Amino acid sequence: MLGAYLLACDAHFFQKYARPLILKYPSCLDLDGYVTKLPQELMTDMDFEVAFHRFREDRAAQYEMHPKFGRYVWDIHDQWYQKWNVVLSLEQMWYWSGIDPLNEDPYSLETILPCLNHVAERNRIHPHHQELLKKICGYLLNWQKSNKVLSNAGTVRLNTIPFFPPSWFSEKEELKTHMESDDRLASSYFARFVPPYRQSHEKVPERWDVVFLKGLTYDPNNEKFDIDPSLIASTIPLYGLTVHMDQRTGYSYVMMVMRKATFGNLETNLQQVMPVDYQKPLRLALSITKAIKDLHWEYIHGNVHPRNILFNFDDSIGELVDATFMQRKPSFSASTSSMLPTAAGTPTADILSPTPPTSPQEIPLPTPFPPIPNPYHVQHVNRKGGLSGRWPYVAPEVAKGLTGPTTEADVYALGVILWQLISRLTFPANAPVDPWVFRIEPLPGILPEWEQLYTDCLQEDPALRPTAYAVYRRLEKMPITYVAESGSPKVLPIHQDTIQYIQKRQSETQEFIRVHKNTFSQPEHRLTRLQNNVILSASITRSINHGLASYPSPVHLFRDSRTLAASCSVTTQPAPGL
Repeated sequence: MLGAYLLACDAHFFQKYARPLILKYPSCLDLDGYVTKLPQELMTDMDFEVAFHRFREDRAAQYEMHPKFGRYVWDIHDQWYQKWNVVLSLEQMWYWSGIDPLNEDPYSLETILPCLNHVAERNRIHPHHQELLKKICGYLLNWQKSNKVLSNAGTVRLNTIPFFPPSWFSEKEELKTHMESDDRLASSYFARFVPPYRQSHEKVPERWDVVFLKGLTYDPNNEKFDIDPSLIASTIPLYGLTVHMDQRTGYSYVMMVMRKATFGNLETNLQQVMPVDYQKPLRLALSITKAIKDLHWEYIHGNVHPRNILFNFDDSIGELVDATFMQRKPSFSASTSSMLPTAAGTPTADILSPTPPTSPQEIPLPTPFPPIPNPYHVQHVNRKGGLSGRWPYVAPEVAKGLTGPTTEADVYALGVILWQLISRLTFPANAPVDPWVFRIEPLPGILPEWEQLYTDCLQEDPALRPTAYAVYRRLEKMPITYVAESGSPKVLPIHQDTIQYIQKRQSETQEFIRVHKNTFSQPEHRLTRLQNNVILSASITRSINHGLASYPSPVHLFRDSRTLAASCSVTTQPAPGL
């Protein structure tokens, strides 16, 4: 009966392999208590390994070799995991409950609610996260109703979200979060994925071996963490959901099961790789900007920074992740420029010399917030005044509390990243971001069009920043090639002046971090106060940035448009000797 709601090959897999194995091993698949409601059949002689070997030779159960079935369709081992994802997806729970689809709507939340309650009770899921799970299922079911005909015809991709029992994950390793010790953001982990259908004597596809478990910070009583379930059910690429037991609270919390980045993240890449020309920085800039551009059709990211840009397939193609502060765009214009002071009308205090060195003997800062037993409960903070994110990627209008996350604020963070793609400077999580040592300033020898682009993104007035779409179009036209004397086109190398600048800045910042590493007055909060109530912060993500308006910005000393226009007339040929 379930086969009528699946692709023909998935229906064949279900009837010949999945259903017999589930009836034989219900507890292994966390379906004990359900299968007794199904018609019992003669016990199969297959185990999971025998079933896989038969499946490998059974073309009727496999996806055809076509890109519409995904980039991994060529790998039969990967298909094996994909098939189980389809069968165990949350929207198929009606079948395991013994529902008759002729009498009841199989794709309604009411139909699968008993199953969700069973999962919540068995895993002691926190009440707030029970509500989140129901919302995700509700959205997924609505999607299935609208798109089932198209997905069964192979016109649109399958949208499957199974719930994986926590026992299917071993060797959990908590991810270094770069957050304050008592922040309310959920933890994340790396773990080995060990479902009962994992083959012990066969190749395990890399993406299904060690996975990333992303904790969801969710509290319906706190607007800041009111996650839109459509993000999880349709926008974020994930394998499924699971839960993690928090021993401090005695509750489990929902986590997304995602791919572990094969090639790390952009922050590590910036620290370890020195580009020789503009080709790789441009490819990276295009992929990152495209991700933001596409997201901005419906959503605001709210926390764009290099640790949230992962490399899954290549170290020149970045993928934007993390939905902690992501939210749907308002139906009206998101621009808040009319309510914000312009750059010209705002007094500035540019720092033209190094700030005083930080010291453990400074006056202690007040504790940002008192300890709360439940790490997922915080005092209500609305979107406008939340002041969340990672410094210094937070836009000035957000830092001043004039607005919450916007598309314009995302573009500001993108401007910092475009500068970093050439400067290779990163901001430390274990030392204060001194606005002089970590200054964002013009780069000598840089391609003028590149500098103009990130300068525009870093405008203090959000109304003057380009959209992500406009940034993408300008990157497409970026003149990174020149005609050599031989007449052939060449990629423009990074100017020697730029390389020397990068090396000098890296030496300065590394020495500063060595001296001031972990020297905060209160190390658990990674803040330190200078004179005149100036606060320096480590570059970490916070759910609430107390005193954010007092963090001195490292962005300054840019040439104005007239100076830059004059510089554009200078040739972009490589310097002699390059």
